[in-house]
Amino acid sequence: YETASADVAAALAVQEEMGIAGYSESYFSTAVDVALAQGNLELAEELTGRLERFAASSRLDGLEAAAKRCRGLGLAARGDFDGALASLREALAARERIAAPFEVARALVALGDVQRRARQRRAARETLGRALQIFESLGAPMRAERARRAIGRIGGRPGAGGLLTPTEQRVADLVAEGRTNKEVAAELVVTVRAVEANLSRIYSKLGIRSRAELARRYRTEDDAVR
Repeated sequence: YETASADVAAALAVQEEMGIAGYSESYFSTAVDVALAQGNLELAEELTGRLERFAASSRLDGLEAAAKRCRGLGLAARGDFDGALASLREALAARERIAAPFEVARALVALGDVQRRARQRRAARETLGRALQIFESLGAPMRAERARRAIGRIGGRPGAGGLLTPTEQRVADLVAEGRTNKEVAAELVVTVRAVEANLSRIYSKLGIRSRAELARRYRTEDDAVR
């Protein structure tokens, strides 16, 4: 992170000298991410303030979205989850106005991660599930994998909040009970191939890779309820 901080600081200094505000979005966002990762909340606050001023003067949706994202992440780092979620929802709305799917998905990941930290598991699963679907549709495997890992960190019973279709939810329930694909197919009066297709979608949506992980997710939720 020290090397990243130095590189980002140098890039910001050059951009300020050149007065290229419209191209500072990615640099400021990266600088804020690095500062937060280092626990330097004061520097993150300073950088966020500068980005907010750029955004206000430019009136560009991209800069507004970046500023709102940085503000939201900074508030979350300070434990103000209500303020963080409000800012991150505004960042998402700004990205959606631009109609840039990749950036929308990134905004969803930021929002979903803070929802998870705020213990809004159902909302987090829905939000991160949307991000995962967008990344997969765009052919962005590394980003999709990050979204899957984020979903995997949520815990709790899968499918809450409508992420799974009713059929997928029933398949997940039966598999988590230890049923084989053949047994699930007989129970639902479908083919084994249909069960396999549903399982593939379930794994993708929930960010898991096996029946064991699915069952473990259910056990985690059951333990929490007890």
